[in-house]
Amino acid sequence: MTGKQLKQLRLDKGITKHKLSSKLGVNISTVNRWEREDQNIHRKYYARIQCIFDLDFFEVITRTYRTEEEKRKT
Repeated sequence: MTGKQLKQLRLDKGITKHKLSSKLGVNISTVNRWEREDQNIHRKYYARIQCIFDLDFFEVITRTYRTEEEKRKT
């Protein structure tokens, strides 16, 4: 999952950066760096991201997250 995808997913689900950082156990500055793609998301957070956003693990590791709108189009 890319930082841009994480940001879009967070916005789609109405979750603030503060709430996401709290759920992941990271500083809000880390979430900022991920979303700006200044830093890659470490794989140790993939399972937590999967649970928070109710994603298929395949979507997380292959970076194929699609918005709800994109899913409806198929």
